[in-house]
Amino acid sequence: MTAILGIAANCARGATLAAAVAALGRGEGGATGRLAVPAVGGAVSCPFYRCASPLDLDAVAAVIDGARAESGLGTVAWRAAALLVGCSSLVLPWDGPRVGELQLPREGLSALAAQIKRRAGIGGIDLSVGTACTSSAHALLLAHRLIAAGRISHALVVGMEQQYAFTAAGFLGLSLLSAGEVRPFDAQRDGMVLGEGVAAVVLGRGHAALQLLGGANQIDIHAITGPEPSGAPLAAAMQAALADARLAPDKITLVKAQAAGSPQGDAAEALALRRARSAHRAASSLRCWRGRCAPASCR
Repeated sequence: MTAILGIAANCARGATLAAAVAALGRGEGGATGRLAVPAVGGAVSCPFYRCASPLDLDAVAAVIDGARAESGLGTVAWRAAALLVGCSSLVLPWDGPRVGELQLPREGLSALAAQIKRRAGIGGIDLSVGTACTSSAHALLLAHRLIAAGRISHALVVGMEQQYAFTAAGFLGLSLLSAGEVRPFDAQRDGMVLGEGVAAVVLGRGHAALQLLGGANQIDIHAITGPEPSGAPLAAAMQAALADARLAPDKITLVKAQAAGSPQGDAAEALALRRARSAHRAASSLRCWRGRCAPASCR
């Protein structure tokens, strides 16, 4: 088992995890801004879950500081920790991404990891993961594997996504963006609403109130634009994760669904939950509160 020692986040609902939870408790929801998405014939205005303050390097550092403070790691352990960064848009080869101080035209994700490493004062190995929407989930799983194998003692995993017009234009071209609000698993769902944010998790060996028991990944080769309709690859990943964690399906009390709000994606995910014998469990989705933050969400 891998201990989850510290967690922090900044999203549309608040600059800290405590602020976001409080906003959810007050019933706050809905997009917090608009995004001009490039399209043939002119830009299209789409709803967007925007952070209250600029998502620059200072904001990323503040989230990391929050996760470190909660973890209680001392200076020696922190400097020896590994850094794993999950992000999607900064690995694209276009001169577009800019996050405050972060101007990464072609250096990509490795440059982002180097900046975060210097700012955070971490001296261990650093790894960058760019697998689109699953980037930070894969980064978490990789950190878990490295800790379990005894290669590292602690890891800082950072997932982030920012406003990026190229990514939004791609989703708009695929007719995957909603013109109104996101409705996960709803019969009237008509697409996703994008968002931005950053999250940080500190992992280590031993026991803690929160534990990362296992995980798995699965490649769905059906199409680059959507999942296999029956949900079979998604179900295979769920079943493999349960096996890796040595848990039976009836031990699961809550499913954190992706529930992007897209007609095809939600349908496939619902079928996958049935295949994995988890459909009768309680399920939740945070899309209505913070949008699709891709790698920043860790699902």
